[in-house]
Amino acid sequence: MYQRTLSRRVVAAPVVGVLVVLGLVLGTGGEGRANSAEIFGVGSKTSAMGDAATALVSGPTAAYYNPAGLANGDRAQLHFSTLAYKGWLKVRSDNHSIDNPYEFALGLTVAVPFKGKLHHRIWLGMLLIAHPDILARVISHLPTDPFYPYFDNRTQRLVLIPGLAFRLLDSKRRGRLTLGLGANVFAGLTGVIIGEEGASRSLEARVSEGLSGIFRVVAGLRYTWRWLNLGFAYRQQFSMPFKTDSFNFVAGGDLNLNVDAQGLFTPHTFVLGMAVKSHKGLSVALDLSYALWSLWRGPFVDVTSVLPLVGNLVGDTPQVEFKDVFAVRVGAEYRVSLPRKLVLPLRAGVGFETSPVPDQPGRTNLLDGHKLMFSLGGGLDLGRLLKRRVWVDVHLRLHVLVPRTIRKKISVSAEECPATAPPLGPDQALSDEVPCDRTDDTTLGLQISNPGYPYLKVRGFVLSGGFSLGMDL
Repeated sequence: MYQRTLSRRVVAAPVVGVLVVLGLVLGTGGEGRANSAEIFGVGSKTSAMGDAATALVSGPTAAYYNPAGLANGDRAQLHFSTLAYKGWLKVRSDNHSIDNPYEFALGLTVAVPFKGKLHHRIWLGMLLIAHPDILARVISHLPTDPFYPYFDNRTQRLVLIPGLAFRLLDSKRRGRLTLGLGANVFAGLTGVIIGEEGASRSLEARVSEGLSGIFRVVAGLRYTWRWLNLGFAYRQQFSMPFKTDSFNFVAGGDLNLNVDAQGLFTPHTFVLGMAVKSHKGLSVALDLSYALWSLWRGPFVDVTSVLPLVGNLVGDTPQVEFKDVFAVRVGAEYRVSLPRKLVLPLRAGVGFETSPVPDQPGRTNLLDGHKLMFSLGGGLDLGRLLKRRVWVDVHLRLHVLVPRTIRKKISVSAEECPATAPPLGPDQALSDEVPCDRTDDTTLGLQISNPGYPYLKVRGFVLSGGFSLGMDL
């Protein structure tokens, strides 16, 4: 019971207070929220093809998928897109969605204006994904809370990826080889909170928070030869560090807390892509990816404290052994020629991704399952009708969770009174929360308040859709 109270205090006081400060500090600098690219893709063209984009992508969205694609166009491009999503994710009998489900993206690519051998060899790109509210939101949960970590707090931050790409080889006979580098740019939050009793004996706080830059690599290669396209991309692990020391003086004594969280997590991800293009307007693409989720320490807040007469206290943070994730995505596009130089592209994609969340026989209730993904979309390429190429695209995507049951394990059976076997740890099994006393009938049997007991069923789906507008400059 003490542990649960301490956890609530950590979440409700220092963490929430710092989040309010985060919104005030960052909100003055051009507010924006969310990154949908990790889950829902960016841009309707690639999203409609199920994100099978590593070997085909070009233009501004390549800054995320494969920066080498920034150098695969022939003209500077401007990109704008919007995205919305809604979830129907079951927790017991309730449906849970995703907070702040509206986003937009802006992107630009341009060649460095060199002459001679360097003409159109070096390209610059920029991709911004944002929401018009705040820069970032970190959500903390109690160890026993049932929630979906894959969808819950991975879409809620601004994404800024500048990129640079080089055409290392550009030959009709030997093909085109490009190399691209980008930086996933954001800021971590560190600081100090000092709380003292004021004149009214209420706790008054002074807060000092600072931002430190975070730069994570996005890199890629792409090779194109006639009808064959090959690509490789690497996205470095990203998370927003959230560290705050809280020094409080209450009732003549010190009450100090150190809060350390890792929000908005994205794992190291490696992607191999292959695509073929036919002269009849058909393109088929395949992406295989591997993500190192096993390096994640989890979505929970680490808390340490120093109390008078007690000394150091360390919060009992759950230990969850996450699993690496494998995914396969297949996409296709067929371009239908229309009169007046118009082109109608039709797109579809399917995908499968394993779950990083293991079985949880103990106190935690992280809900997730393998995922099936289905995408559809189309657009209209206006060609040279407007004296410069302009195109519009739309798409829909459905994430379906493969049903799964998470069952709890009991460390000591209800028949043992008093218990004779030593209980397992709280992450391996649940135990009776009320000591058994044969003289008191109210203590007999198992008394467990964990919301995941005796089991939880994982099921649900998420629907997303968007619109994109592109233009050659």
